[in-house]
Parts: sequence; C-alpha cells; structure tokens
Amino acid sequence: MPSVPTPLDVATIPSKPGKPVKVLSTLTEIQIEWTTPESNGGAPIQTYIVQMESSLGVGFNEVAETSSLTSMISGLQSGITYYFRIIAENSVGQSTVSDVTSITCGVVPNRPSEPILVSQSDSHIEFSYSAAANFGEPPVTGFRILWNEGNGFYFTTLYIVSDPLHLTFSMSDNVMTGLTYEFRVVAINEIGESEPSPILDILAA
Repeated sequence: MPSVPTPLDVATIPSKPGKPVKVLSTLTEIQIEWTTPESNGGAPIQTYIVQMESSLGVGFNEVAETSSLTSMISGLQSGITYYFRIIAENSVGQSTVSDVTSITCGVVPNRPSEPILVSQSDSHIEFSYSAAANFGEPPVTGFRILWNEGNGFYFTTLYIVSDPLHLTFSMSDNVMTGLTYEFRVVAINEIGESEPSPILDILAA
C-alpha cells in the first residue's frame, strides 16, 4: 500500500510588527523602537522597513532598513511632528504596516508665564510660576530661578528646581528690607532651556 505524503508547512508573510514608540527625541533626530510580529510566517524575519511621514504632508516614505528592533532617524526639523510605521519582511514577502505613531522632534520649552507673588515680608518672599501651556517636547524636567539682587545690572541663577510639579519658590535668607528684588523663571527639558519669563518685581518690606 503506497504511503500518504506528509503535508509540508508553507511559509507566509509575517504578521505586522508592534507599534513603534519613542526612545528619544533631539532637535534633529528621533529614535524609535518596536516589537517583533506575533508570527514570523514560518520564516525568519530578514529586515524591518521604517516608513515616515511628516506633518508637512509629503506622504510616507522609506527612511531606513534594519535587522534590529530600533532605528535612529536623522536630519529632521525641530518642532515638526513625524509619523512612523514599520513593515517586517521575510523570504516570502512583506507584512502589512504596523500601527502609526506620531512624535514631535525635540524642542526647548516655551517661555513660562510671569511669576505671581504669593506672600512677602521684610524677611520672606514667596511666589508661584507655571510653564507655558505648550511645554515642548520632551517634557519639562525642572526650572531655573533667576534673580537680580537689586543692583539693576544682571540676573544670576538663584536655584534649580528639579521637580517639574513644584511650582512655588520661597526664600528667607538674603532678603534685606527696602531692597527691590527681580525674579524670572526658565523652564528646562533634556533639549535645553526656554527663554526667561517676564520679570516679577518684589520690594522687601
């Protein structure tokens, strides 16, 4: 009796890769990463194709091919939003595209609003501040408090606030009755620093 042939597994195209996510964003570069497809289609993944479109509306174009799960895209414009999607390819062909992610190329934060006086005395000053509605990208990581000690010439750094959610500042040392103090606030992210805020004048009295 003749033997019955055993069916062979036939490879197919891979399923779509995972949605890309941001690793970092600078003024001119964006690095993304993604996960492997749930199925490689029965054949090893040979390469991943990175496609990008910008908010300027030029359509998706291939910007990189790689065998790894991450890619750095250079030559971008600060403040422009870019859209990324990934295609996996094996010996049979290409997968459908991944879900799209949008990333804004890194910018320094916008200028904070003018600080607001909370309380004052002849030996104490307290004020609040806030970042602009559009923080920038990446997010604000802290603030620089600048002051002019009443000499009218220039501002120097008084304090670095490392907590971006801490939006008040107070001081009791170095406050002298009768002097006018000027304060400005700078927002900080990993790209750089914003323009200083408008000036808050406080007369210690």
